[in-house]
Amino acid sequence: KGGELKLTYSVNPNPIRNTLIEAYQELGYGEYSEENPIGYLDTYSTISNGTRFNAAKAFLASAKERKNLYVAVNAQVGKLLIRPNNLAVEGVEVRIGSRILTIKASKEVIVSAGSINSPQILMNSGIGPEKHLSEMGIPTIKNLKVGENLQDHIFFTGLIYSIDQSQLN
Repeated sequence: KGGELKLTYSVNPNPIRNTLIEAYQELGYGEYSEENPIGYLDTYSTISNGTRFNAAKAFLASAKERKNLYVAVNAQVGKLLIRPNNLAVEGVEVRIGSRILTIKASKEVIVSAGSINSPQILMNSGIGPEKHLSEMGIPTIKNLKVGENLQDHIFFTGLIYSIDQSQLN
């Protein structure tokens, strides 16, 4: 709430919405919440002023002129550069096109590559399950359970249908 990524609360104006909510309630289902994770809800979407809004528009647009921000397209981080004596991350190794570059950080490195790539970067760097790292020929810097709780989150988006308005009483 109140962040840079704009969200729009959307309530479907179709008259059948109220009929369906009454039916859900009759069956014993309430409105979805953290305490009640099985139920009905109206959704939020990343829409601002009628157009799709995304992370790039929310965060990069306002920061694109900053002198300490560099954006590289078609780039892939291979691993973190870690000092073995104190485990401080001092930079990253990144592939841009056909070149592999070493980029040093002056302050900090933030790993934000999603639920698949973040564990992959950590493990490529030697942070992860020791047994798996040794199987891959990667020296272990820190034995941690990286990637062991990766799972899909089941979400049913509901029924999507079109109704002829003349058929509703």
